[in-house]
Amino acid sequence: MNTAPSDSVTFTVSTRVKSITPDRKSLTLGTQDGAQYGAVGIAKVNPVGVDNASVKWTSGNANVELGLISSGGPDGDTDLPTDPSKAAYASAVTADTGVLVSSGQTLAVKAVKPGIVKLTG
Repeated sequence: MNTAPSDSVTFTVSTRVKSITPDRKSLTLGTQDGAQYGAVGIAKVNPVGVDNASVKWTSGNANVELGLISSGGPDGDTDLPTDPSKAAYASAVTADTGVLVSSGQTLAVKAVKPGIVKLTG
């Protein structure tokens, strides 16, 4: 009997995230030193049971810059700071420059100019 070597095939099944619930409805920041930094965590992801969820955040205008920080705790990303003032920030006005937040990470927000900003995730 002639047996051929077998190949293994690996694949990943992805579940589309239907909704997210941030840990806050609003975030008030100032533009003066020390008051211009904040963070938005993801409190809930639907459907329940989605692991390693990632959300790309964008902003409607250039009044804020976005970055990443570690969520802290046992699942925190150890390559990132936990303090929002230490994050690397960039404009996220378009989907191309949006900030991808994955499990163990939190969105860091920096106020650059006064105004009201809507973040989309």
